[in-house]
This record gives sequence, C-alpha cells and structure tokens, in this order.
Amino acid sequence: MSKELTGKHVFIMLSVFFGIIFSASGMLVYQATSSWTGLETKDAFRKGLKYNQQLSKSQAQNNLGWTMTVTRKKLPLDGLSLQASPKDNKGESLSGLHINVLLKRPTHTGIDRTLQLQETDLGLYTGQFKTLPLGKWYLHITADRGSDILYRSKNELYLR
Repeated sequence: MSKELTGKHVFIMLSVFFGIIFSASGMLVYQATSSWTGLETKDAFRKGLKYNQQLSKSQAQNNLGWTMTVTRKKLPLDGLSLQASPKDNKGESLSGLHINVLLKRPTHTGIDRTLQLQETDLGLYTGQFKTLPLGKWYLHITADRGSDILYRSKNELYLR
C-alpha cells in the first residue's frame, strides 16, 4: 500500500528542505558577523589623511640608521620573555629609550597585550608576558625619547 505522491507532499518536502538551508545560512551569517566585525583600523579615513606624515617619519627613521635585535625565550606556562638591543648607525648600543611592545592577534580583537621593556643593562631592554595563547601574533615595537617615536617596527611572531 503505497501512498501517492501529490503536489501537497512535494510542496511540504521542498519547504522543509529550503527551511533547513535558510536556517543554516542564517546561523552562519550570525556567527560570522558577531565573532569579528571586519574592522581593521578605527578612523581609517583620518589616518589616511596623515599618510604623508607617516612617510616622512619613516624616512626620518631610515636616516637615523638604527637597528634593533629582539630575542625571545619561552617561559613556563606559555609565558614569553623578550630582550631588545637597539643600536645606532655606528653599531653602538642606545641607552635611555622608552621601548614599548604591543602584541596583537590578527584574528581576534580584545586580547592585545602591551609591555614596556625595562633597561636592565646599558642598551639592553627586557620584559615578560606571563601567559600568551599560542599562534600567530603581530609584534609592534616603538622606541622613543620623550614624545617623538624614533623607531617603529612591525613583525610577525609565531608561538608554538
């Protein structure tokens, strides 16, 4: 005794099928928009207007000829120790700087970490992060004397 397939049955099957598809799509759209806004830079327009100033600051940094060697050491409980040694264009150590570190996650907002390195020896700056999630980070380093940033660097850092 088989039932006959009618238009009513086909309509119900198609409605259920597309209802499941639209529900799944709606859930995925909600997850995508609530987990990351897609906004990389706040006030991008204003920052874009200052682009020429950034270029001149970059040129001034290049003219100084400074370099900075940063070494890292993994600590227990997913900690990280950083050691920076800036040098001038003659290869001599630079002392008396304020060196700030910003670690940013490229995929997550709100878990960025900042640290000011302390000068522990002449031209040697160190600092520690207690715990850091493993994965990819952007390492932003700035060095200044007073209000002017004299050195700026951005690198990728992988923690495993």
